[in-house]
Amino acid sequence: MRRIAIILLLSLLFVGTVSAQRVAIGSRAPRIERVEWLSDRPDMVGRAMLVEFFHSSNTICRSRIDYCNRLAAELTDSLTLVIVAREPEEQIAPLLFKEYQYYYIAVDSSGELCKSYGVPYVPYSVVVDRRGIVRWTGNSQTLDLPTLHTIIGL
Repeated sequence: MRRIAIILLLSLLFVGTVSAQRVAIGSRAPRIERVEWLSDRPDMVGRAMLVEFFHSSNTICRSRIDYCNRLAAELTDSLTLVIVAREPEEQIAPLLFKEYQYYYIAVDSSGELCKSYGVPYVPYSVVVDRRGIVRWTGNSQTLDLPTLHTIIGL
């Protein structure tokens, strides 16, 4: 009985890992398509990009707003900050347009973009270099300015 429980647990862990395949570091970043832009569409050609996956009910996501504003302000010439949410526009637009100062906001209502990036949780960030290559993925809280400078080569 104990053996069966261990096998079941291991198989559940494996299935969870397979179903949450994240975009690989060093691979080409998925294009940001099939989203509804609540802001202007950013010019992403030749610029580094920070894609921040967001949900308004997540307190950690909300606490990152000031930090993302500071990042975007400091790196405005070299970094495009894109906020992606899977919530209805009427739910997130008032919050994001009021709170974010330097932003591009996209709604991924179908979840295709989140799936193509392999987003396992929020907040979740992906850093893409100027050539469109994924350089960093992970928990947004662990991405600080010195790390970002190193990643995008500033």
